[in-house]
Amino acid sequence: MLIKRKVAVKVIVTDEFKQELLARLRQALKKVEQSQQQLEYDGRKYLSELEGKDPAQAEAFRRKLDRQKRRQEEIRARLAEELADAEQLELGTEYPQGTLDGLAEIKVGDNLSEKLQAAELVLKDGLVVEIRHG
Repeated sequence: MLIKRKVAVKVIVTDEFKQELLARLRQALKKVEQSQQQLEYDGRKYLSELEGKDPAQAEAFRRKLDRQKRRQEEIRARLAEELADAEQLELGTEYPQGTLDGLAEIKVGDNLSEKLQAAELVLKDGLVVEIRHG
């Protein structure tokens, strides 16, 4: 029988990986900042229209807009922190890249705890260089 388990994916930091990671994070940060600017512009415009028509609806919209701004700011701050951390990565170290679902084969008599122990894939420049089990 096959059962699912989580498999951690780690990447050995190379110069190429680090540069790609930094570029992705910078691009994501730029998109969030652009989204914040657009939200601010559109929000102010719509809010000014509402204030003249329906003050109660304008106040509800203002609260919703403030929540969206806070959410965007939290995302921006998290990305900025990830970028700062990525800039400090040392070549040759392992960087956790995420998890995948993996399969483990079990049969009668197997120790389930052992079969479900953590598994890791270690990559370097996109190639699997090591598979670790528990």
